[in-house]
Amino acid sequence: MARVMCVLAVAALVVTSDVWAADHEVRLHRPSKVGDAYRIEAEARVTAKTTMKSKLLGDTTSEQDSTVELQATVKVLETDADGSPTKLSLNVVKCFQTRKQRAQLIPAGAVVTVRRVGVAGFACDIGGQPAPKKVTDALDNLFLLDAGPDEREFGTKGRKRVGQSWPANGTAIAADLREGGVAVRPGDIKGSATLHGVVSESGIPCLDIRATLAVRCVPAPATGMRTKSTYTWLCPLDPSLPVVRERREIVGTLTMSLPSAPGEPPSTVKTDSTHIVKCRYTHLK
Repeated sequence: MARVMCVLAVAALVVTSDVWAADHEVRLHRPSKVGDAYRIEAEARVTAKTTMKSKLLGDTTSEQDSTVELQATVKVLETDADGSPTKLSLNVVKCFQTRKQRAQLIPAGAVVTVRRVGVAGFACDIGGQPAPKKVTDALDNLFLLDAGPDEREFGTKGRKRVGQSWPANGTAIAADLREGGVAVRPGDIKGSATLHGVVSESGIPCLDIRATLAVRCVPAPATGMRTKSTYTWLCPLDPSLPVVRERREIVGTLTMSLPSAPGEPPSTVKTDSTHIVKCRYTHLK
């Protein structure tokens, strides 16, 4: 028995080393189809600290910390021409929000519809009626309509081995930010993606792809903005299968200068924020 186990262990190592040594097609975009269904387990935490320094009003500091948890069965209702979802139906299993206390945000069994509005807008209905703003804002923090990586921003045409990296497409990222109302030049953007490894997630062999992105700009009326983002995506080796897990962390600082009384220095406002999103997807046949 020990000899058999040893042979099996060596065979497993050989298979693993072959997978790691191989080069892989890195296809990030996995188009959705109307009718696709999956279970989602998601959590988003947003923290922010805002400091205002003002000779006229005095110095103040405020903080916020909000976490939303969601478990639901999701069905794709509409997509755009590229196969990215623009409208989803969610049958909620549980949905809670934690600020100072944890409380139910949406009751179990509720049917929620989320949809894209314009370029980057987000709308939400519950049972066919517009959802309260706090519900819409909380679900928007989960990036439900932006699951998975963007091929235009982080894609690569060449095959990659584990450990190899490639640059992000600053031009495409700048264009997307401009559509969202943030003026930024490609030179203000630095980023890259790496094939970190090959892993098994729920029995599905996946590429472990990790990316970083740094942006510095001065969007009006702010006097400065910088963000640093890190991403992890588990993309099945089979390119016909959708992403099964992802994590995003966006750390940013925004500064503004506000007019003050004549002869007085302007007031300054600085906001430091962190936005972390973790999602696991179980796709249903």
